[in-house]
Amino acid sequence: MTLQRYLQTLVRVLEYAHDHLRKEHTAMNGTYRRFAYDGTYEGFLCVAVKCINLRVIPERINVSDGMNCQPEQYFVRTDYGIAARMHRFIQDRACIQVSQMVVDGFLTAMPEREIALIRFIAKAIRFGACVADDYDDQSIYRIHMAILDLYREEQSYFVQLEPVPCRDIMASVINPKNIILPVMKTDILRKTDYGNLMIYDRRHHMVLYRNDESNDIVDVRYMQMHSQSEPDIIYDDIWQYLRSGVHMSGRRNGNPTGYGRDCSGLERMWYIAV
Repeated sequence: MTLQRYLQTLVRVLEYAHDHLRKEHTAMNGTYRRFAYDGTYEGFLCVAVKCINLRVIPERINVSDGMNCQPEQYFVRTDYGIAARMHRFIQDRACIQVSQMVVDGFLTAMPEREIALIRFIAKAIRFGACVADDYDDQSIYRIHMAILDLYREEQSYFVQLEPVPCRDIMASVINPKNIILPVMKTDILRKTDYGNLMIYDRRHHMVLYRNDESNDIVDVRYMQMHSQSEPDIIYDDIWQYLRSGVHMSGRRNGNPTGYGRDCSGLERMWYIAV
């Protein structure tokens, strides 16, 4: 790297750090109403913690990589420890049913789902488990209906799923409205007649796979895909990558730094927003 490029990079880093500190100060004063996060469930829980600590209901929550946020947005970095504590805190202050509603709600295609779920979390922390059955509250009723649609779609895809032979595996491509792979995972893996298996959700860029050694759901949105629909081409793009275990190589102290995400104290979710 030449000296000029090094200085340019240094300037960009310093500008980013200055902007982040300014936003942190503004957020701590409660003036921010627009947030961004990395799109993971753990990242969403960190946003919920930030909003509850600031006692604000956000106007908008977007998905971002942190480097391209709008000036009026505050990017909340994902902290797996904070996410795990928040997950347990919801269970302790409310109940397991409420925490499950938050998880399921995050998997839905509900409009402005993050804002609706943060409102729900705040009510659950204040009033306890009873909020889960408050169907008179339109915002909570909307979450129930979105979750019902999630499970209906999962059952529809599960019944119709017909993986096709693709070299040494069975492969299928789906395009669901909701994020159904985490819900479908247990039922799919029980079907031993499939053998080695790969199901690609092209809308949410997730892959459910099983091989001789392991099974998992993997985020592949950063991979260069040559096709979004042809199993043979997807096989070439993804399967060898999965079998090689490259996506697991970034783990440090239980937390991966690569494509996948883990969370100490949290069931591995791999839930990626649209």
